[in-house]
Amino acid sequence: MESIISDLKSQLVDFKVYFFQHNKQNTNVSTVDVGWHLIHSFKVVRHIIEALENSDSTTYKKSFKMIRFMMFLSGKIPRGKAKAPKVVDVSSQDITLEVLEHELDMALSKVAILETLDVNAFFEHPVIGNVNTK
Repeated sequence: MESIISDLKSQLVDFKVYFFQHNKQNTNVSTVDVGWHLIHSFKVVRHIIEALENSDSTTYKKSFKMIRFMMFLSGKIPRGKAKAPKVVDVSSQDITLEVLEHELDMALSKVAILETLDVNAFFEHPVIGNVNTK
């Protein structure tokens, strides 16, 4: 688990190389700019960890979902299949370098908490079901 946490921190920090491209957009790839994707990613990490923190690990139930199996096997999340929930949709947010730094710092501070969580702390994903810390 420790190496996974270290890898996650490293990957989040690696996003900094894209901060100065936050206003760029490739409409062949997405309808939103790079900054939206960066902040969305930081918020997803933060909110998932908060959900893990607030979950009752004794109520975790593992279930099989083909889409989760395929996503975890391939390591890819299908694009354009779902709309971002409001809590991680940043469409109305003014994206600046300062906001990017702040959101990155918030996500990194939450990642440190992962080490303290039970392996069956979980969050409910609307498509792939319950996902535990492990």
